[in-house]
Amino acid sequence: MPLNVPKKTKLFVELGEREKDMFKHMHTQFQKDLVRIRLKTAQTYADLLSDGNAPMSYAMGSQIRLNARHEGIGPVFILKLQL
Repeated sequence: MPLNVPKKTKLFVELGEREKDMFKHMHTQFQKDLVRIRLKTAQTYADLLSDGNAPMSYAMGSQIRLNARHEGIGPVFILKLQL
């Protein structure tokens, strides 16, 4: 006599089986996505540095350095500027 397995449990078992069968492909895809995210982050940060919009930027030929950072999330936060 077969047991009545709830749909959610059946789905969990099916996903677990799929992960067992395709673990190598899933891990490879995860690694590729991780490298893409790191590359995009580095490219964006390099663009910010070249435009002078990064948290710490240096103006060409200037002796003044401005460092900006924020503390807190949401409607209340502190913006600290260091000149």
